[in-house]
Amino acid sequence: MNLTQFPTLRELEVVNCPKLSSFPHIPWTSSPCRVLIDEVGSDFQRLDYSKNNQSEFCLKVVGKDGHLDMSFWNVLAFSNLTELKVLYLKKCPPLPLKHLLVLSCLRSPTIHDSSNVLLNVEAENTVGYQFQIEGLSIDDCSCSGKELTLLLSLFPKLSMFSLQGCGKIRVLGVAKEQTMAMSALSSSPSGHKLEDAHIGQEQEQEQLRGEDEKAAADAGLLLLPHQLQDLYIENISKLILQFDSLVDGMAGGLRSIGGGLQGLHFLRTLTIRGCPNFLSSYYSSSSSSCFPFPSSLQYLHLDGVGGMETLAPLSNLSSLTRLTIRKCMDLRGEDLSSLLAHGQLTNLNIFETPKFFVGCGSDSLRLQCLQTDDITKVLAAPICSLLASSLTSLTISWNDEVERFTKEQSAALLLLSSLQDLEFWYCSELQSLPTGLHRLTSLKRLKIWSCPAIRSLPKGGLPSSLEVLDVRSSNNEELKRQCRDLRGTIPIIKDRRYY
Repeated sequence: MNLTQFPTLRELEVVNCPKLSSFPHIPWTSSPCRVLIDEVGSDFQRLDYSKNNQSEFCLKVVGKDGHLDMSFWNVLAFSNLTELKVLYLKKCPPLPLKHLLVLSCLRSPTIHDSSNVLLNVEAENTVGYQFQIEGLSIDDCSCSGKELTLLLSLFPKLSMFSLQGCGKIRVLGVAKEQTMAMSALSSSPSGHKLEDAHIGQEQEQEQLRGEDEKAAADAGLLLLPHQLQDLYIENISKLILQFDSLVDGMAGGLRSIGGGLQGLHFLRTLTIRGCPNFLSSYYSSSSSSCFPFPSSLQYLHLDGVGGMETLAPLSNLSSLTRLTIRKCMDLRGEDLSSLLAHGQLTNLNIFETPKFFVGCGSDSLRLQCLQTDDITKVLAAPICSLLASSLTSLTISWNDEVERFTKEQSAALLLLSSLQDLEFWYCSELQSLPTGLHRLTSLKRLKIWSCPAIRSLPKGGLPSSLEVLDVRSSNNEELKRQCRDLRGTIPIIKDRRYY
């Protein structure tokens, strides 16, 4: 069937036709259209092409289990996909770079559950390819560090990179800027002349470099491009951060600089989750005299990262404004006051880190926003006294143990004389609010979300300073009824969800 014979066709949907295995090229036009092909007899499980809520062209392709060759891509008319901006590939063979080059508007592809991200022949020679990709997500793929390093080197404008569940990646480092630049130069005609001038030198170093590359491949080394601004890494249990020079060379002329992530001079946000050994080499070598992360960081999220006992490794983060710590079981907040005094940290989130608020010292903590599940240690007079002069927002969340606040905890809360925002989120067993809330004379906003056991407001009432009472997601109708009765005394009461 030739779909161009239907010039007005704008939508095609084929679902649950297991014997249908042949299709015309999709999409059949460069004009806006919608295509959904699902549960058919071809190599792909699902093909979905449409515009998203931002009016961007999106393509989702899901392949089937089993060996898939390059004929998999024959169904797509890449010349009609030049406006494509979002691409999601799952269980697909590698997308040939010649096709990727046609997708000139593509900015943020996602590759999920694939055996590799480059064809073998392309992994040997990537000269001539440069892409405008700005964001890339690689999830649950079995690609090697060498292969992924080469792929990243093709994206000189890459600013966001997400890596999840890729178990073959064992070591993380940063590529030298000059070698990234050399890789880019070699893609241009002038770059070829520069390459020719260095042939002799390259031949002399070829044997040593080959040994280095083998060591890098065996170690599962991934080298990141220096221009990254946002980095997200999750669920790679054996991943470690490189500090010492593991190898001197890498594929494609790329070289590692060591020193953790210090080479990412533009990095603003960093999330590390489910990587318990990430900092193990930092603590087991002489590298502990340096810092693992660049001072450019503004937001840092560490979840399940083992080995940290103090905040000293973060003391160089003078630009950090927000810090989230979860499941760092041995971490203590002994250096928190120094981090607050010498940096820009204002927002702190601490969860499932039981030792953090032990031994925070006696210096005032100049913190504005705190979110935590540790009711016992935070709502204690020593900690609240340190936070009293600066804390304006407190969120108690994700606590499934505490049922009621003690008198001592309620009294400690009243020490927070600057508090303007108080929130309770996802505390499934919590049955009542702290007593004496009416004495928090600076409080302006009170929010109760997903705390179904809270049935009533405190007996003493709420402070006259309160401007917003939000119980839309409290999951308790009796509490909502009591809040509605306060209309006229509190300017804004939110008790209903709006969809």
